[in-house]
Amino acid sequence: MRYFIYARRSSEDKSKQIQSIPNQLEWAERMRDEHGLEIIDTFTDTKTGTKPGREAFNAMVEAIEASPEPVGILCWKVNRLARNPIDEGIIKYAFMRGKIKHIFGSDRQFKEGESQILMGVEFGSATQYSIDLSHDVKRGMARKLEQGWMPGWAPLGYLNDPHGLKGTKRIYRDKKSWDKLRRLWDFLLTG
Repeated sequence: MRYFIYARRSSEDKSKQIQSIPNQLEWAERMRDEHGLEIIDTFTDTKTGTKPGREAFNAMVEAIEASPEPVGILCWKVNRLARNPIDEGIIKYAFMRGKIKHIFGSDRQFKEGESQILMGVEFGSATQYSIDLSHDVKRGMARKLEQGWMPGWAPLGYLNDPHGLKGTKRIYRDKKSWDKLRRLWDFLLTG
């Protein structure tokens, strides 16, 4: 059987996941070499899996459907494949029809004729994680607003606190640029 490699990271948080795709690909190549797997193609996305429409994912699905023989997918975890029920359904349906015979992950493998329930639980957990994270972020931002703090990036002339506890970080005046910006605003307002 031949395999596709799929790797994904969310584009929204580049600073925390900058090494994510190279690390996933390095793992996949190590598994290829250790298990003698034949790789057809590699697909990578830098977009959240919470919504359908990832270009590389869709291209991989098209390649799976066009393949005359069943294929496998080599990916770090199934949550890299989908965090939404539409993409989850696409993968599960291809698995059910025998287009995909094996999903090889770092912590679990899903093979034809077994693991169907467990795969559904894994995909469901990934989707629920995204839903919960979204609610938590929105609640945290609303709480900051209630406390009089602006959530998000500090505007020009201010700095975000890089050292505070998550959820309690504040915004401070930038000592290097504050006075200059204040004078610029004064000039603008007085003509």
